[in-house]
Amino acid sequence: MSPSLSITANLSPDVRKDIGIQALSGITPISHLVEQHQVSRKFVYQQSDQAQQALDDWFTRS
Repeated sequence: MSPSLSITANLSPDVRKDIGIQALSGITPISHLVEQHQVSRKFVYQQSDQAQQALDDWFTRS
């Protein structure tokens, strides 16, 4: 198992959510999130995509 995989596997849902929200907001550069959490850029973008999907789902509910 690669080091970044073991780190991401141990991140709590709240931390994952926070990464996604920060990435989605664009306030914190992706490179800073990568360094801060010791994860890959791919992981950060995945969390951002999930956060965007959650927002889209929320605002398209009937």
